Amino acid sequence: MLIHLSIITLSFYPALISFWIFLSNFANPITIIFYLLFPLELLFCYLIIVFSSIFIAKIFLLVVNLIHKPKEGVFKRSKDDKDYIYWCLRGLIKKWPVWITHNFPMPYLDNLLFKVFGVKTNSGNYMFEGWIDCEFIEFGKNVIVGVGSVVMGAIIIDNYLIIQKTIIEDDSIIGAHSLVAPGTKFGKGTILNAVSSTHINQVLESGCVYKGTPAIKIGDYNVNEKIDNLKVILFEKSDSKEIYQNVHVETSIYDKSNIRQQTNNLKKEDKPHVRVQFHIYIPVIILNVGGSFLIPAIPFFIFLYEVLIPYLFSTPFGCINFTNLFSQFLLLITPLVLMGLYLLHLFFVALFTKLLYKWSEKLSPSRQGVLDRNFESRELNFYHHRSFLLKYPTLAFSKSPFPWLTNLALNFIGANKIGKRTTFEDQFITKEFLNTGENCYFGQFCYLTNHLVDGFFGEENITFFGVKIGNNSVLSVYCGGFPGTEIGEYSTLLPMSATVKLDKLGDNGYYAGFPLKRITKEELKKYLGGIDIGD
Repeated sequence: MLIHLSIITLSFYPALISFWIFLSNFANPITIIFYLLFPLELLFCYLIIVFSSIFIAKIFLLVVNLIHKPKEGVFKRSKDDKDYIYWCLRGLIKKWPVWITHNFPMPYLDNLLFKVFGVKTNSGNYMFEGWIDCEFIEFGKNVIVGVGSVVMGAIIIDNYLIIQKTIIEDDSIIGAHSLVAPGTKFGKGTILNAVSSTHINQVLESGCVYKGTPAIKIGDYNVNEKIDNLKVILFEKSDSKEIYQNVHVETSIYDKSNIRQQTNNLKKEDKPHVRVQFHIYIPVIILNVGGSFLIPAIPFFIFLYEVLIPYLFSTPFGCINFTNLFSQFLLLITPLVLMGLYLLHLFFVALFTKLLYKWSEKLSPSRQGVLDRNFESRELNFYHHRSFLLKYPTLAFSKSPFPWLTNLALNFIGANKIGKRTTFEDQFITKEFLNTGENCYFGQFCYLTNHLVDGFFGEENITFFGVKIGNNSVLSVYCGGFPGTEIGEYSTLLPMSATVKLDKLGDNGYYAGFPLKRITKEELKKYLGGIDIGD
């Protein structure tokens, strides 16, 4: 935590100095030039923070890597395992530069970030919309990583951390929402279809097309051939055509004209609808969002106009003022003050949400079950109210530079119960009735939901049940837990797996697929690419 705060603090100093120089040259007196250049200066300061954070994090990484060199292998997910601890430390060091770089409006800095952190890549690669590990990854030229795809150099399975180098050779394509597991080797010109995944240490042949989970070869493809040949591979040489035909047969029983007729036959006053409760939503936004910013804004403007401007920015920038001890002190505390005010904002987000949530629970206690969405009711209205209320705090914490505060916030608000040492990567977290044990791990792009809208043609119901996860359980990348799911202790869901509604999984098991099935040790070893992680 101290390392993370140190990197953030140090990365702000060059930007503050740049802003000081700008004000010294253009703010005394303020002219039209000041207003024209001010947006450019803010953009420039942001870029300075990005480059500074990358540079400072790299220095920290060099020191840490001298103490303990990163290596491939299988390690225990335990504080007693040095390789696991230093892997977590490297991830912590990269957290701030990765966060601020990915939030830059133009994504071209990502390639620089990857190169500095040791990923071999090329400036011509398109991989801005995916999630890519920052070590043990090697890209060739002209590689495309699709939207929402994950390329991994490390993965957590059960209580083990597996680190293997992943190699993607020239002209390869990774389809949208696909997963490349650690140790995967792409040949030149290989295509992994959308919503597909490889297993650990899988080798994909050059010039071939793969699809499925786990990925299987469905044809050869020459990049110099016409696109029609690729269509043949995807739709005629695979089982895709059969799947699409089956879907068409199932849906063809509903003639389009009949669908339109049934919809039109519903009288306007009979059509079910959910009334948007603006009289509740708007005050919630004003209090929860506006109030959480307004309260920290008061000390911010006091600090800005009573301290920072008169004692630092109003003085001309120069060697004498820059070396002044008081100026140095102001530069030192300014990033800390800004971070403190941001954390104060997050605190008030959680506090206001807690108060509003308690108020809604008092008026209409939340109840698990099936809600009829066809008729407006007090229970249904408060269900939507709580869903809207809990949305902002969940995103505010999980998408912040301090995502580990999400656990504290969820427990503080009281709608969920999160166990100690439980880790959430970048994912969708359900807003109510999530109960996790201790030391659980949820990988990238997991989704845990307590509700589903079932039905169509205006006959919808809401299935509303909580999700319960036992101690030391792992949901890997792109895993899903649907309403009513209960997972026992020491259980693992392999990547791209999902439960069904009201699913019950036992203890000490490995599960894969959709719907989930318990797999054998031989099947697990095959997914792990021959790696044996023991019992």
